[in-house]
Amino acid sequence: MKVNCTILILAAGSSSRMGLPKQLLLWKNTTLLGNIIQQATQTNVENVVVVLGANSDEVETKVDFKNTTVIHNNRWKSGMGTSISCGIEFIQNNFPNCTNVLITLSDQPYITSLYFKKMIDEFNSTSKNIVATKVENRISVPAIFDAFYFKELKKLNADDGAKSILKKHQQNTKLISSKIHFTDI
Repeated sequence: MKVNCTILILAAGSSSRMGLPKQLLLWKNTTLLGNIIQQATQTNVENVVVVLGANSDEVETKVDFKNTTVIHNNRWKSGMGTSISCGIEFIQNNFPNCTNVLITLSDQPYITSLYFKKMIDEFNSTSKNIVATKVENRISVPAIFDAFYFKELKKLNADDGAKSILKKHQQNTKLISSKIHFTDI
């Protein structure tokens, strides 16, 4: 019964260390954000939601948001947690049949639709209510959370994203070890 998944792409950061919008860095024949949108929409999930914040006007003119819903996090300066909170609130208000959410970042260019599908399949076949990515000794997103955790996700407001929830609920988390190269672009 864990079938109605929404993918939530976090793309609200200012890329302040970089000096230009990281979401718009060229990647293959698109941008970093365009790439993750393509991968997400190829999974055939019910909904893909993209959270924008900093540089949203520029990002919206340079990225193809076909088959997605774009929302804006006005509190993006307060950190990634606010984008998750904003996204979960939107999903609950607009997609009431959503039973779980897969959270991913716009700057993970090596994530593929096949990896998303693998995560969703694992989530649908496990008794655990969270499926997260494990790279070396690090637990990270992409991660899928059952709707049971939406209340906690909506309370996030720090810059560490869902890390605190993943740590708190390790016993109810299935980890998928990944050889995917995660970068800090």
